[in-house]
Amino acid sequence: MPCTCAVIMALKQTMLCLEHRNSVIPAGTMLLIAGHLRPAFQAHTGRFLIADLSEEVVRRYLRFCTPLSGMAVSPSSLLLQIRPQMSVLAECLIRQLITDEPSPVYFRDAVAFSSLALFEEHPDFHALLTGCIRSCTVRVKNIISADLSRPWMLGEVASLLYISESLLKKKLQEELTTFSELLLKERMQYAAQLLSAGENRISRVAELCGYASASYFISVFRRYYGITPNQWLPVMQPD
Repeated sequence: MPCTCAVIMALKQTMLCLEHRNSVIPAGTMLLIAGHLRPAFQAHTGRFLIADLSEEVVRRYLRFCTPLSGMAVSPSSLLLQIRPQMSVLAECLIRQLITDEPSPVYFRDAVAFSSLALFEEHPDFHALLTGCIRSCTVRVKNIISADLSRPWMLGEVASLLYISESLLKKKLQEELTTFSELLLKERMQYAAQLLSAGENRISRVAELCGYASASYFISVFRRYYGITPNQWLPVMQPD
C-alpha cells in the first residue's frame, strides 16, 4: 500500500532532521506527515509507532471533511504535531491501524478517520491532506471547496499548487476535466446542499456559492439541474 501520509506516535523523545532543521520530538507527541518524510522516522526503530494511510483513505476522509473557517488552502509545513489530550486512546488508534489482524474496510476507515480527526483543529490540516493527493482534480476541488463564496480564478489556484496556469490546465485536461467544470460542479452541489438544509433565501445561497447576482445564479442553477432553486425544495421534500 503506497503511503500518501502517515499518522505517528512518539514513544520516546527523539531528535530528527526534518525539513532541513533539527527537531526534538517529545514522547507522547502525535504527528501527521507527508509520505516522503516517513523514512526519517522509520530509521529510529522502536521510538515511533507509524501508521501509513493510502491515497484512497485520504480521499474518502476529505469527501466527508468540511474545512474549518480560516484554514489554510496551501500547507506551510508537511509535518503537523499535536499533544493529544487522550494519549492512550491516540496510541490505541495507531496500534489498531498497524495490526496485521484482518478487519472490514468500514472498521479500518473508522479508525483511520478517528486518527485524522485528532488533527482537525490544526490550521494546516486540510491543506496537508489535500497536498498529499496526487490527483490534480481532487486537489483543485479541495482548495475551492474550502471557500466557495470566493471568486476563484485558475491562476490563483495554480499559485496555491505552486504550478503555472498552463500546467494546471494541462493536468486537468489529462484527467478529462477543466477548472470551469470543477468550479461549477462544486458550486452547484453546495447550492443544492444549502437549499436541502432549509436555506430559502436565494440571494444568500447565491452569495455563499460565489455569485454576485442572484438572477445569474438562478439561471446557472436552472441550466445545471433543469429546475429553479425555488422549485428545488418541493422536489426534495419527502412525501
